[in-house]
Amino acid sequence: MPDYGHDIRFGLFLTPAAQQAENVVALSRLADQAGLDYVTFQDHPYNPAFIDAFTLMTWVAAQTESIKVFGNVLNLPLRPPAMLARSSAALDILSNGRYELGIGSGAFWDPIVAMGSPRRSPGEAVRALEEAIDLIRDIWNTQRPGDVRFQGEFYQVNGMNRGPQTPTRIPILLGAYKPKMLALLGQKGDGWLPTLGYMGPEGFAEGNARIDDAAVEAGRSPQDIRRMYNIMGSFLRSDRSWLKGTPATWAEQLAELSLRDGVSTYLLAANDPATIETWAEEVAPAVREIVAKARGEEIPERASRPSLGTIFNESGATRSDKIDYEAIPASLKASSVTPDDPGYDRVRSTYMQSGTPGLVLMAASAEQVSEGILYAGKQDVPFSVRSGSHGTLSTNSGGIILDISRINDITVLDEATRRVRIGAGATWGMVAEALAPYGLAMTSGDFPDVGVGGLITAGGIGLLARKYGLAIDNVTAADIITADGTLHSVNAEQNPELFWGIRGAGANLGVVTHIEVKALPVNNVIVAQITFDASNLVDFLVNWGGYMENAPRELESFLYYTPSQRGARSGATAQALMVWADDDVDAAVAALNPVLEVAPVLQQGATMLPYATIMQPVDQAHSGQQTLKVRSGLINDLHRETAEAIAELVEVGRLPWMNFRHLGGAVNDVSPDATAWAHRSQLLCLSAYDLYPDRRNLDPAWQRFQPFVYGCYQNLDSDYSERTTREVFPSPTYERIQRLKTQYDPTNLFRRNHNIPPVK
Repeated sequence: MPDYGHDIRFGLFLTPAAQQAENVVALSRLADQAGLDYVTFQDHPYNPAFIDAFTLMTWVAAQTESIKVFGNVLNLPLRPPAMLARSSAALDILSNGRYELGIGSGAFWDPIVAMGSPRRSPGEAVRALEEAIDLIRDIWNTQRPGDVRFQGEFYQVNGMNRGPQTPTRIPILLGAYKPKMLALLGQKGDGWLPTLGYMGPEGFAEGNARIDDAAVEAGRSPQDIRRMYNIMGSFLRSDRSWLKGTPATWAEQLAELSLRDGVSTYLLAANDPATIETWAEEVAPAVREIVAKARGEEIPERASRPSLGTIFNESGATRSDKIDYEAIPASLKASSVTPDDPGYDRVRSTYMQSGTPGLVLMAASAEQVSEGILYAGKQDVPFSVRSGSHGTLSTNSGGIILDISRINDITVLDEATRRVRIGAGATWGMVAEALAPYGLAMTSGDFPDVGVGGLITAGGIGLLARKYGLAIDNVTAADIITADGTLHSVNAEQNPELFWGIRGAGANLGVVTHIEVKALPVNNVIVAQITFDASNLVDFLVNWGGYMENAPRELESFLYYTPSQRGARSGATAQALMVWADDDVDAAVAALNPVLEVAPVLQQGATMLPYATIMQPVDQAHSGQQTLKVRSGLINDLHRETAEAIAELVEVGRLPWMNFRHLGGAVNDVSPDATAWAHRSQLLCLSAYDLYPDRRNLDPAWQRFQPFVYGCYQNLDSDYSERTTREVFPSPTYERIQRLKTQYDPTNLFRRNHNIPPVK
């Protein structure tokens, strides 16, 4: 297949969110400073959540220097071509030739018609687009004498003046997939702009052939049409599939597509600085170098630009004068990240909290963890430990983070006994993927990028918990490094008291680097997703509670309740994610059928699939994008009195949503004193959320609900007061942990948690 010889370009496909317009513009400026070629925006004029694409492009062009802009793609039915020609020419003039015209025939016809455009069939839409291209080109042709006169099936112009003249010939780019559109592109377009979500990379072979044939038939060269691609993917620590792997593998995959199918422009759908940094600094230059080498061209020099660490550090964070950077252990110096370094924005925050640490230590071994602990203990700054990226306290301001995400090895030690050793820096998605070939799984929360260490030391309410217990109930051994830098290998026989403590209170006692678990004999499961009308919240909860009290332990459910948009109960919905913990379809159907009587069902679906499919690994860059306040309570029932109290909580707290995680079953088979998680009788874990942490509605509402609370799950509560800590760790568990704390962390180094102070 052809390599059309075009230079290789890179850009972004940003979401033009109206409520985050300043961020969109800031990302565009960052892309410009990073040396990317394009910044582009989707165009859905009927969607009020998006800012108008043309207005945004104009604003961005005014605030950037070299990057080109275009709509990806502009909605022709709502943008008359004569006016579009004028607007495009004006923007090209004002930006000094930094504009290209991406245009589409239209989609989502119902909202298009609602805005006043006539509905068009697919064939009509293609013919209208062809007319628009001819008309726009004619308006731009200032060398042709006379006025523009055009009488088409869809567009008519009677004596329009030409121009204005533009600095360059404006390319016209088309999003095309079907034969008629591909033929039109070959005849009259300048760039092919498909999207990965609609066409995989294998589609270029057939598409190129159709475009090339049409171009030749129209007397054009196939090289006249640039092949472009809107892509999306995940930067991971290991390679999994196409565009889900390391930046180096991304570069190899994209370079192959350029050399095999002639794709020369890649536009990444990304909306966070860390991903943009990786794209601009690592992937783009590597692809250019691979392609240049294969073509026998001179390998392009990497442009000298300001430090991307400075460009992409939106936080304004600087090095702390309280941290002794010269004393960073030698084994950690090369991998440590400061606010001056590229990659800082990718490691400074979590999913739940934006942070501005002065130093992030990236430990890759137990030895480095030990050195990092000893070093941090000598610095008078906040100290956070992070395994994954969901914790609210695993980042800080001005302090040190010890990040163990590189300790992520997963080894099946004994397939017969299902004994598995897991690095605490792995994510649960990685664990699910690694265990799937053995027909094994682990219960592990509901987000695949949660870190093993953060969940396994706090409890672990997972999608298999009612049949197999909490995550901690399946731990058989662990390695933990305490405040004095000592590595302790613990199990039921070796240091059993510390082994007891880390299963529920590990964050107070040290840094767990590895765990051993007895994995679960789970492969395929039955997954049901059901949306209920929950307008009458009290009746819904009473019915739901009655159903769950009698549900088999094979059935786990997580329920998400959302009030109506205006905060009233009318129009509220409840979405249930239900997992049957094996592949017995008949038993699952028998257990699930009664749930359809709980409330009116708005939508339902069920399927059998591998557990690993639910927990597919991701490596999303986090930027505190879900910063919120959350309170968590373990409750005994959903009887009417409790349900009425929950309804009052929603009303008084003005909650945007709540979540109910089902307990019971195997969770409650364990004795309360067997682990440092002492809550072994409750039915549900209720979590109440507020999107605005500074708003003071949730806490007083929660206080009124307090009589119905019988414990707290620490991973789902952002209140770190002593009162809440004692709900997490009731007596005598609290006092037992305190004795361990006094022995292993007498200076309270590990205090960013629901903290139990040592006895002084």
